[in-house]
Amino acid sequence: MGIWNWHIPTGVLEMDATVDRILGTEPNEIPRTISAWMEHLHPEDREPTLRAAQPVLDGSRDIYDTEYRLRRKNGSWVWVHVRGRATNFTADGKAERIIGVFQDIDERRRNEEDHRQSQRLEGLGLLAGGIAHDFNNLLTAVLSNLNLAKLKLQKESKEAVYIQKAEEAVQRAAKLTHQLLAYSGKGRLMVGAIDLNEMVVQMRDLVAISFPKDLIIETTLDPVSPFIEGDATQVQQVVMNLLTNASEALGNQPGTLRIETAAVHLNEAQTMHFPLRDPLPPGDYAVLRVSDTGAGMSQEVKDRIFDPFFTTKSTGRGLGLSAIQGIMRGHQGGIELLSAPDRGTTFRIYFPLTKGTPLPHKAVEASTAAHLEGAVLLADDEPGVLEAGQELLEAMGFTVLTAEDGEAAITTLLENMGRIHLVILDQTMPRMSGTDTFRAIRRVQPGLPVILSSGYSEEEVGDVLRQEGLDGFLQKPYRLADLEAVVRKVLGL
Repeated sequence: MGIWNWHIPTGVLEMDATVDRILGTEPNEIPRTISAWMEHLHPEDREPTLRAAQPVLDGSRDIYDTEYRLRRKNGSWVWVHVRGRATNFTADGKAERIIGVFQDIDERRRNEEDHRQSQRLEGLGLLAGGIAHDFNNLLTAVLSNLNLAKLKLQKESKEAVYIQKAEEAVQRAAKLTHQLLAYSGKGRLMVGAIDLNEMVVQMRDLVAISFPKDLIIETTLDPVSPFIEGDATQVQQVVMNLLTNASEALGNQPGTLRIETAAVHLNEAQTMHFPLRDPLPPGDYAVLRVSDTGAGMSQEVKDRIFDPFFTTKSTGRGLGLSAIQGIMRGHQGGIELLSAPDRGTTFRIYFPLTKGTPLPHKAVEASTAAHLEGAVLLADDEPGVLEAGQELLEAMGFTVLTAEDGEAAITTLLENMGRIHLVILDQTMPRMSGTDTFRAIRRVQPGLPVILSSGYSEEEVGDVLRQEGLDGFLQKPYRLADLEAVVRKVLGL
């Protein structure tokens, strides 16, 4: 905190040495005049600062209180809080001298901005998750009806080809909702040990095919393969997006893309102010470093680069980096971004280090289309999902009873005690949620198999219920083969 004394008629602005410490200047390097001071104000703050001072200069009030940014010697900006009081006045009542104090409040302002940014991103995450959930319901109805139509057609027919293309379009739309869920931190995780070195090499070789021929790729892998705990599909998405973005940052110009992996230990001091204001607990981490020699980013772009739907590409959707941030949040990891104009860009991705053996990749089995038997209770508040789900289950051979919400499901169950062999519940329903309905079913008929279905991930809605005996989970949007696979597993068929 420093002291200042402004003699208004002469423009002399006396200040103590505190101002030099704040701005990083030598003693008296800045002329002690109001005009020199105004030159150091941020252009956006000059008019508001003069407007705040005018009533004091006119004599209509004697207290001056405002905040603005000053330019440091190194070119950065620092927030200061300035207070003053008019102590001398001319014969016509105007201020002649103002004396006051100023204080460096840069850290406080940055903390406040970080908090607002965190709240804003949290709200966007909730919005993204909600949109993805609702959209997945619609996609489930579309995909289910396409599956039903395909069952009625010959496999080689022209109409079946059209339906297949429509199914592929739905699957691409589902990938968009998965990105939204990843951003919101509600993406589905199939957790296992992953060899980060192996993952990097696989994704590098896969995406390098589309890179310019004059792009130099340098890869330096940790001699001891760092293992991480995570979802292989989501980690692949992180690596692919980073490599693709680095290549696109170079455009058609010659350049270098560097890929490195390492194992590091972060102590508490290193994690207290972790980049992107997303602190990590101290511990051992596997680090993936992807850097390019491209044009780099301005501070304005860096401030917004992880915002959903913000993009610098003419054809981009702005979901890639925001999805990466959500994926890293779901993996208890973190992101560091280093970039400046004409100095390239570097991303450092931190995953918690673990020990283990990678999970084997399982091939997706096609539906056997074998008919099953018995009565199934299907509860969902989305009419399209309910109707299509009923027809899918009937195509598998079941007799289907439907309910539009949880309360109706319990009523139907009580009316058909002993007849129903399986219950499929939507998680988000009015009057009684899927969770509450599941618990009510356990009280009424403890051994009855129950599958929970949702547009959110299994981890988001099913962790607690699995401990309570939930038999299965079905992620929307689902195909006939997905539905049949879960049903067969739950029924032990």
